[in-house]
Amino acid sequence: MLRRLRGLCLPLFLLALALTPVFVYARAGGGQGYSGGGGYSGGGGYSGGGGFGGGSGYGSGHYRGHSPFDKMIDEHPIAFILMVLVIMYLFKRFGNEGVNVYKARTIVRGSLAQRANDMTAALADLTRRDPDFRIEAFLARVSPVFRKVQTAWSNGDMAAVRAFLSDGVIERFTLQLAMNKALGIANRMSAIQVLETRLVQAESAAHFDTLHVHIRASAVDTDVELRAGEVIRNADRFEEEFTEVWSFLRRPGAKTLARPGSLEGHCPNCGAPLQIVDAARCEACRSWVNSGEYDWVLAEITQACEWLPRDPGRAVPGFAELAADDPALNVQFLEDRASVAFWRWQAAHWDERAESLRPVATETFLSSFASSRIGLDSRYKNAAAGSVELLAFEPGEPCDRAHVLVKWCGEALGRKDGRFADEGHVVRHHVLVLLRRHGVRTDPRSGLVSARCPACGAPPSDPTAARCAYCEAAFNDGSRQWVLSEIISRAVWKPPTTPARPSPAPEPVAAALAPPAAPADDWASLLAPADALAILVAAMVADGVVEPRELDFARAHARKHSIPEERIDGLLDAARRNALEVPRPKSPKESEAFLRCMSAMCLADGRISSGETRTLVALGSRLGLDSGRVQKLALEERDAAVRRARQALRPPLSPPPSA
Repeated sequence: MLRRLRGLCLPLFLLALALTPVFVYARAGGGQGYSGGGGYSGGGGYSGGGGFGGGSGYGSGHYRGHSPFDKMIDEHPIAFILMVLVIMYLFKRFGNEGVNVYKARTIVRGSLAQRANDMTAALADLTRRDPDFRIEAFLARVSPVFRKVQTAWSNGDMAAVRAFLSDGVIERFTLQLAMNKALGIANRMSAIQVLETRLVQAESAAHFDTLHVHIRASAVDTDVELRAGEVIRNADRFEEEFTEVWSFLRRPGAKTLARPGSLEGHCPNCGAPLQIVDAARCEACRSWVNSGEYDWVLAEITQACEWLPRDPGRAVPGFAELAADDPALNVQFLEDRASVAFWRWQAAHWDERAESLRPVATETFLSSFASSRIGLDSRYKNAAAGSVELLAFEPGEPCDRAHVLVKWCGEALGRKDGRFADEGHVVRHHVLVLLRRHGVRTDPRSGLVSARCPACGAPPSDPTAARCAYCEAAFNDGSRQWVLSEIISRAVWKPPTTPARPSPAPEPVAAALAPPAAPADDWASLLAPADALAILVAAMVADGVVEPRELDFARAHARKHSIPEERIDGLLDAARRNALEVPRPKSPKESEAFLRCMSAMCLADGRISSGETRTLVALGSRLGLDSGRVQKLALEERDAAVRRARQALRPPLSPPPSA
């Protein structure tokens, strides 16, 4: 028996060493790996002519009875076996940990490299069309623009910055200022400092170039009671830091100006000082300065934790078919138009009448809104749109439709005893359906100007008018412009299923504009970290029991993605009041998509910890998925992230030498 142990234990000991994963920290795909000329497989090493089964070595009996191992086996055979098992366990555990560390570092490095590669390619396209463009010079323009906007906001008058705001952004500011005035308060920003500006994404597309700028700033943010002038919030004037992403758009034909432009208060077309009152139009040359035709326009402001990088490969279903007949069709204009409609809808809630919606919504929608308001005394203060995202086009007769997702939140106010009282934080995801008569084409000169007369270009003389005061063209019948026809909760919205109408093959230009195909109902791919947190909280509260482990996971998720931790309390409160209207998985397929999304977000630091895995498993059980399936999904996401990272880190192929 002892002789057999002596024959087995030492080979087991050495086998433990041989099978232990190597701690690899070399470059991805490098020569130092698990195989090669002198590794554990191949010509040298422990397999070959001199191995365990060869004519010499420990199996030949040459050292039997004389080695220290033989003596230990003879005297303490059980202890020796236990030692071998412990060594195998330790090597396996710490060897795996080494591999995990390597993969985590690869994922982080690859993610940074991919973003850098994408940005370099987009900026190269931009500078190819505009050789004088320099990102450093552009960022130098952003800081004063940021301070100008904050000052105009604090003064309660956005006219000073109207020239470089898109129609969607000015609608947002106008409504929010009106809400504050109705509440008898004013928000004041002072001691404004821009601490950092950096480009986080650049896009170069057929209709617009886009620069997304991460702005880190600090300010003293106070609320002042208008009548008495008393500070009612932050009376101690505490200075706080905040981060936002500002998105600037410009038409591809625009060139970098050698003189001040609209961001500095001058007409980017003729150079004249701008005197903007209502419409963003130069009085000297009559140019629409916020169209993006001549200079950059601020088209969106997003909280950093709400912002989601655009996927240049994401499809918009139905786009290719409509673009074949409408070459100027573009996503950016539709999203700005939907933003205008959304803020008009918010204003209609606030005013408790549909007049503000009249220029942008169909008569059918106006009637439906008016009837739905009966008995529904609610409005929302501090409303904020997290993002506006085009989901799908729906070609058809007599009208084409566009489905646009708006993620927003706010503080609900409900009427009680004749007065409005706070009802708590609400989170909403709504799909706005816009329609336009089939066959109408987008005006290529419109740029981002989405709130003027689509027939003659005149600014509306009355913000509630349904027709142009100059040419009598209708604003809201869909004959020339996209108009709001329906608003649907994202929880019940279904992707368009109407079969596409027969059409000839698209022209090469239209085909080039169409992004590659992707499913319209892949809602998890559109989730920002803040969205995922809201869905996570909704799942936690669904059965009435919030487990501490899940709450810890939510807090860790918030910290990892720079989400204010106090938002969790607001989400929990909203979920318990059934005021958290976010999409939730409705099938095993959607549950898996959400778990994949959560796993990918856990990988922000390159790894999914054991605690995160346990919480994902618990979350999966709430969604009807067994633990094995959840762990497999998480591993698949990690492996996919490693593959993408290695691809991003791979050096570009050198061009062949010229003859």
